[in-house]
Amino acid sequence: MTHKAKPIKWINSEAGLCVMCDRRVGKAGHYVCLSCNRPCEVDFRKLGGDPQAPRTLQLNAVLFLADLKSRCCNYDVEVLSQITCSDDCHEDFVVALCAQFGEFKKIVGPDGVARKVPTRTIIEKGLRTADLKRFPAWSDQGAA
Repeated sequence: MTHKAKPIKWINSEAGLCVMCDRRVGKAGHYVCLSCNRPCEVDFRKLGGDPQAPRTLQLNAVLFLADLKSRCCNYDVEVLSQITCSDDCHEDFVVALCAQFGEFKKIVGPDGVARKVPTRTIIEKGLRTADLKRFPAWSDQGAA
């Protein structure tokens, strides 16, 4: 099935509704420690380790960038939440974000090397600094 970009209704997430179709979403969000694999509380750290940096950077009404670690193990966490109600709505959501932001993002790591990272990967799996090396270097020739 081909999915065309549909508008994302960000405001729906605040009411527990699918951001694509207005149906109720099943699971509330929570954090899981990737060390002990249990639900956990988190600590937000200064972005980039800079004492002058904010703890979060708001990207839109729902999405934000943050560096957080579990309180139990001081380890990376996974955010388990849903903002879409079905696989079809998830696909519509990814298609809409890729249409808005492009199929690939140019991400510069701490080593100064720019990498070509699929937007879908960022949306579905997140992105850790340690994972950047597995993506190809960005080429400005023919880059989309």
